[in-house]
This record gives sequence, structure tokens and C-alpha cells, in this order.
Amino acid sequence: MVSESARAWKVGLDLCARLVGIVGVLSLASVAQGVAPPAAMEAPGALEARFLAPAGLKFDYMTVGDARRLRYAHWSADGSVRTVVVLVTGFSESIEKYYETLHDLHRPGTDLWVLDWRGQGGSDRLLAGAERERGYSTGFDADVDDLTRFIGNVVRPAVGIPTVLVSHSMGGVIALRYLEEHPGGVSAAIFSAPALSVGAERGWRRALEHAYVWLGAHLGFASAYLTDQHDWLEATDTADGLSHDRLRGGLQKRWFAANPALRVGGVTFGWMEALYDSADVAMDTRRLAQVTTPVLFGVPLADPIANPATSLAVCAQLHSCRAWRADGAWHELFVESDRWRSPWIDAVVGFLPRQ
Repeated sequence: MVSESARAWKVGLDLCARLVGIVGVLSLASVAQGVAPPAAMEAPGALEARFLAPAGLKFDYMTVGDARRLRYAHWSADGSVRTVVVLVTGFSESIEKYYETLHDLHRPGTDLWVLDWRGQGGSDRLLAGAERERGYSTGFDADVDDLTRFIGNVVRPAVGIPTVLVSHSMGGVIALRYLEEHPGGVSAAIFSAPALSVGAERGWRRALEHAYVWLGAHLGFASAYLTDQHDWLEATDTADGLSHDRLRGGLQKRWFAANPALRVGGVTFGWMEALYDSADVAMDTRRLAQVTTPVLFGVPLADPIANPATSLAVCAQLHSCRAWRADGAWHELFVESDRWRSPWIDAVVGFLPRQ
């Protein structure tokens, strides 16, 4: 005969089991929802095939420490993997802008990965509601950590397979810090117009710009736009001196027009302060001296954004850096006119190590 206390225990255990089962089902649903791969964005009309997603490109998310989801894409190598390429983009950019570059880099044996930074592309945004489009950052330390997790936990290159970082602009600042903080983490690195110095290069003007940004960021305006910055506007957002090629230079605008979820506007005080701080960290001479990874710097000499003199000076301080100069080219080497882009792509492919 079962006692009343035993019966009570049994009822309690049954209830606990049911609750555990319900929680388990809910947890599984939550996990399944979290790992569901994102769909490719809608392509703008009348784009040439070279600007469209490769047929073998697969999208997915990774979740980072603060539970944000970062979108990435992977195009598997044809046959056995001989080289792994990790492409990291610049400010406001998304994977879609680099489809042509992916087509160019997808050679036999090359495994391609592309990451959307937090706050842009198809990744979770840092601001919500009406501020969603603002280019914002709480510091590039988080981006360096995201890149570290991406390479270590998602890409996971096999031992003995060369891995190469290919970066542009803002991505170059983050990639350089990765090289400094993870010696031997990759086999080589390629930089397109790294944004190590923007605005005035030196003197009182530079000091004034930094002071203005610092004050705004630390007086409660970190998420506010800098002067003349604003949400993305289809009527006014153009390449504006970043590429001589009108078709390539307008690609991002066309993707933004077709997919509002991709849109990023101008920069905020917080983002600019993060760039200044991270660039200063990356250019510390003691840190640069520790980088032994072979590096290629693509330096457009007519760059209106990233100062080419700074890029050349940083390259000269690295143990193994080759500077590729593009006389007359603007900031966007990967979407420049063929006059500069074609030899740049050749230089990139030629720099890739093989197994």
C-alpha cells in the first residue's frame, strides 16, 4: 500500500517530468529557430551574372557572446581544400557586394568564407527601432573577438591547410589587430585600403577632429550621427568618389534599395571613436613588430578615405609586407574599374599560398 507521502512524491516527480519535457520541447524549438539558415537576399533586377550569388554559396548564422547572430556565407572548394580564404568587409558593406570577388577567387581547391560584421549586412543590429540604420559601435574589441570565433569555431581550417584573411577598409583595422593578437592564426593576410587613418593625418586638425569625436561619444551622443551623416537615402546615396566604375560603385545602393534589411546609413560618434581607438591600437609599433605573417597591402594612391601614406608607413614596419600601389585608384579596389581592379585581383590570387 502506497503511503500518502509516497503518493505526493510520485505526483511531484510526474509534474517535474512533464515540466522538463515541456521545457525541453520549447528549448529544442528555440534552438531550431536560432540555427535556421538565412535565405539569400532578393537580387536587384537586371544584374549581370557576375554580380549574383554563386550557385554553391550557402548562408548561415553564428551566435556570439552577447547572443547576437552574425550572418556568414560559405562556398565550398571544388575537390580537396588547398587554401581557405576568409573575407571580411568594410563599413556598411554586406556579403552581396562581394559576389563578383567571390567568383574571381573561387579557383579549384579554394574554400571561401565571408562574414557580415555585427551591426550591418544580414547580422543583428546594435541599435533598434528608428536608430537601426545608424553605423554604430561599442568598440572594435568585440569585432576582433567575433573574427577570432568565426575562424576558430566556424571556419576551423584543417591542420596544414593555408588560411588567408582578405580584408577591406574597416575590416583591415580588425584584421590587423587579429594578426597582432593571434600569431600564427592565419598563413597570410591581404589588405585593401585599410582604414588606419581617416580624415586629417596629423597636426592640429587631426587633434581637433579626435577631440570633437571623443567629446560627442563621451557626453551622451555615442549613438547620434556625426555632422552631415544620416540614414540611407536612395536618392542621394552614391559611390561618391570611392570607385571610378559606375556600375560596380552603385552595387551597394541597388542591394540596399531592393533589401531594406541590409541598409546602413552614416557613422555615429560611437563608431568613429571606436575606429580611432582601434586604429591607434593596431598601429602601436610594439604590436606591429610582433606580426610575422606575410602581408599584402593594396594601396590606392588617390584614396579619399584611408590615407595611403599611413598604409605605406605601416606596411614598412611589418616584417613581411608587400605594398601594391594603384596610382589614381580610389578607395574601393574590389569594385574599382577594370584598369585597377583586374591587376589587383591578379595580385590577390597570386599572393594566396597553396597547400
